[in-house]
Amino acid sequence: MERLVASMAKPPRWYERFPRAVPVGIFALTMAVTLLSVFAIERAETQRETAQLTQTAQIIAGGLERRANASAAYLRSGAALFATQEVFDAPLFQTFIAQLRLDHNTGGAEGIGWAMRVDRGQVRSFETQMKKHLGREFKIYPGPRDDQAYAIPVTYLQPETDRNRAALGFNMFSEQNRRDAMLEAERRGIPIASGRVILVQEGPQSTSPGFLIYMPVYSLPKAGQPRRLKGFVFSPFNALGFLNAVVDTDPEQNIGIEIFDREIAAANLLASIRPAESSGNYVVREMYIAGRKWQLRVEAPATPAL
Repeated sequence: MERLVASMAKPPRWYERFPRAVPVGIFALTMAVTLLSVFAIERAETQRETAQLTQTAQIIAGGLERRANASAAYLRSGAALFATQEVFDAPLFQTFIAQLRLDHNTGGAEGIGWAMRVDRGQVRSFETQMKKHLGREFKIYPGPRDDQAYAIPVTYLQPETDRNRAALGFNMFSEQNRRDAMLEAERRGIPIASGRVILVQEGPQSTSPGFLIYMPVYSLPKAGQPRRLKGFVFSPFNALGFLNAVVDTDPEQNIGIEIFDREIAAANLLASIRPAESSGNYVVREMYIAGRKWQLRVEAPATPAL
């Protein structure tokens, strides 16, 4: 009897004291497993998305570099031709452009141009000569500064459109980014892209960035004389047009694409295609366009979290 009383006096077990602990524990364990599963799925999805973004960035970068290389090849061929000519006029330049058989999709380029070196003392006579060749007024603007021995005006630019005619006579050597690219191209003897500029074709109020690629042209070397710079064959590009020529802008893809000159900064942004909603997941790829470093940033579209 005493044993029975003692056994009945034992304290109740924990699950008897807390009858809700078992279901709550099962619920907590189930939630923990669910959260771990969700985390694993989201992580795998992020990794898959990053791998896909990396592949997309490689494709875009490759397309942009191929476009730039094709333009550089045209400029090299023009430089080879113009180096052999003591004097060449508009008909010769037009014939050269026609022989290139460029299609209508020029990859954002406004065309191909020739910019002749004009020494300070020859500005007036050059303007008179160009007026005679073109049959209309031609003026170099702005003129060379006091510390500059020459100007590099846009002499010819094909195709002959209203936009390109507006650029004729512009002294590209007067602007810092263009001048730096021309001096670098002259020093290295290869096509060189400029930094971020606003093309004259865009108008004075435009904020649409662009860039140019320059290929130097030298006079043929003569005995005992150093080679002399004759001018530059060049192509001006609208940066957004250059990007759109490579990228499939299918709205269903909804990816974000940005290209920057040298470093990623708002002041260096050349062109962008923004997604409807930012996801914050992006990859960055460095590339070189005609000897100049660019940064390509590709952002994944926003997707609902699991």
